[in-house]
Amino acid sequence: MSRLQIMMIEIGGLLIISFVIRILLNMYGVEEGIFTRWFPIVAALLIVYGIRFKIRKKIITKNQSKNDNEK
Repeated sequence: MSRLQIMMIEIGGLLIISFVIRILLNMYGVEEGIFTRWFPIVAALLIVYGIRFKIRKKIITKNQSKNDNEK
């Protein structure tokens, strides 16, 4: 998978997650303000990049173990 495709998936994930969080906040009657404007975006960033970090960590350990087995 190319880097562009990965970036497009990340951006799509950010949009979907922030949209869902915003709907949930509105559903529970949280008033519009700075918190409700920025919280969904920050939460989506943390979720997507947390997953990205875990995937990269798996790939790196997989590659390192593969290199260790070849030696």
